[in-house]
Amino acid sequence: MATPPIPAARKQGNLLWWLLGFAGAGILILIVGGLVIAGLLVRNIRVHRGGREVEIHTPGGDLKVSRAAAIEVGLPIYPGATLAEPGKNVELSLPTERQVGITVARYRAPDPLEKVDAWYRARLGADFERQGPGAKQRKIKGVDLESDGIAYVSERGDLVRFVALKERGAGVDIALGRVGQREAQ
Repeated sequence: MATPPIPAARKQGNLLWWLLGFAGAGILILIVGGLVIAGLLVRNIRVHRGGREVEIHTPGGDLKVSRAAAIEVGLPIYPGATLAEPGKNVELSLPTERQVGITVARYRAPDPLEKVDAWYRARLGADFERQGPGAKQRKIKGVDLESDGIAYVSERGDLVRFVALKERGAGVDIALGRVGQREAQ
């Protein structure tokens, strides 16, 4: 006795169920895999917080954010200038032992802008280019800056150092900063 042929509509229905089953299994595998990877990352990330400092340690590198009065920028501080706000530092350490960071400290000097400008002009090396005042648009590493103050900028390889001077009231605001690769310590 011969079996009757299966209608085409029923064959397509079975195929649809098979495809939905494979799609569901694929989604389930992606969800489980994502949870496993997230679990591994969470177990391998350590966060330390103390005072004005946060450190995050991961297998891919470390991130340190700190805020302190005594942050070393590596630039001279104008005599008689007082700290206007705590210095800020963001440092990224990569597994290759390369360190990249941003460090900024702000000071306030009671002297006129011309005197502070002359002091920095005499102290900073030939690496520093004086810009301003009056130049409304400047570029540092491709970033446009607008300022009516004076800036001394040194760009050498992956390191940018700057001194920004802005007259404020009867004194001068001084911002000292460095952006880029750190020296090995």
